[in-house]
Amino acid sequence: QSARWEQAICSGLPIICKKWPGMEYVDVGGNVIFLERFADLAEKIESLLTDKELYSNMKQVACTKGFETFSYEIISRQAIFIEN
Repeated sequence: QSARWEQAICSGLPIICKKWPGMEYVDVGGNVIFLERFADLAEKIESLLTDKELYSNMKQVACTKGFETFSYEIISRQAIFIEN
């Protein structure tokens, strides 16, 4: 698990990552393309570069649900609110 993935998503970036157990949490509704095989990476990057609708939809999810889920600011406010 890496804060870099979370911060990339929080910043509005669609991501492509290897699928392995425990990685499902980074998909907050369509912002991630999971790779079954590393050999598929070039194809998946190409699809993001050429399919503007795919990229736009993934970016929209990252900017909204991704921000709400992974924003340190929001997480901090929730933690402070819970403790008070």
